[in-house]
Amino acid sequence: MARRLLGAGFEVWVSNRSSERAAPLVAAGAVWAQDGAALGAEVDLLISMVADDAALTAVTDGPASVLARARDGLVYADMSSVSPAASAGVARRAAAAGVPYLRAPVSGSTVLAEAGSLRVMVSGPADAFAGAEDVFSALGQRTFHLGHGEEARVMKLILNTLVATTVVGLTEALAFGQRAGMGWEAMLDVFSDSAVASPLVKYKAASLADRDFTAAFSTAMMAKDLAVALQLAHDSGTALPTTAHSHELLRAACAKGWGELDFTSLLLLFEDFGPHAGGTAGPEPRLSGVPS
Repeated sequence: MARRLLGAGFEVWVSNRSSERAAPLVAAGAVWAQDGAALGAEVDLLISMVADDAALTAVTDGPASVLARARDGLVYADMSSVSPAASAGVARRAAAAGVPYLRAPVSGSTVLAEAGSLRVMVSGPADAFAGAEDVFSALGQRTFHLGHGEEARVMKLILNTLVATTVVGLTEALAFGQRAGMGWEAMLDVFSDSAVASPLVKYKAASLADRDFTAAFSTAMMAKDLAVALQLAHDSGTALPTTAHSHELLRAACAKGWGELDFTSLLLLFEDFGPHAGGTAGPEPRLSGVPS
């Protein structure tokens, strides 16, 4: 995403807990900042993308946080997938610092991020959104302004419940077809050009064709997002039985050691549930994960 902004001609400052991971961006023209506070003192729009609630709290609270030395006119946008409760805490800290705060989680994989084809879901002050829209347009194919509070956080959780349950169905069907004697490529070809075809199914079918489980979105991260969604559902009195089942399957895949693989690793779990009796197994998997 930072590379997309550099390519679009923006002046980009970067910071990361591990400076070596930002080195390629600095080599490409980005300016290095020692910490979040240094960023907040220099930039017009500060964007964070972190793993979870604890990480978001860490970058928004304390003397090195992005809000600690906020310059006049700073707008802060967090693009992480986190809980509405954690995000509301950031809203309070941002208001105390006099900084307009945009919740801006994205939908899409690393491939779509590289192509600038993410969907950006934003909630927060309308004037801050208008000022940041050109940046969001460089990162995503479409941007949605959903409200003025935590609406974008809720929408991302809703969307990920649907993404997860779709992949549960896809991988379960593949394992079923294997054991029933269907060919691997034939199944994926039909799935990708049938009533169940969607951009998600087509995208995942491409990697599943090679049984490549390199993480575009990891099993552990999807399990985390569903846990947050289930807590929100509990708090709002909503029953999510299908999401709860998908969450348990993802947790089981993590317990098997596949947490850093793509969440299509659910296929490996379904295959592990029983022998390929009378059927044909798919190709050997490529189990390449990503660093946490």
